[in-house]
Amino acid sequence: MAADDAAVAAQLADVHDALLRDAEAVGLDPAALDGALERAAATYAHRRVRRFTGVLVEREVREELGLRRVSRL
Repeated sequence: MAADDAAVAAQLADVHDALLRDAEAVGLDPAALDGALERAAATYAHRRVRRFTGVLVEREVREELGLRRVSRL
């Protein structure tokens, strides 16, 4: 379980970095991004989709904030 938790944390860190670059590119408040990321991560915290948590969280945050991908990974 600890390995799964570490993998999810790494996914979320990568997602945060990508989202932050895009948020900064369009002038979005980083606090709004962090709040959306926390809400989305909480949604998937206890589910069995750990392998895809980062993808799901990124999709949900982008949808909530209307944030398009403008940076490259």
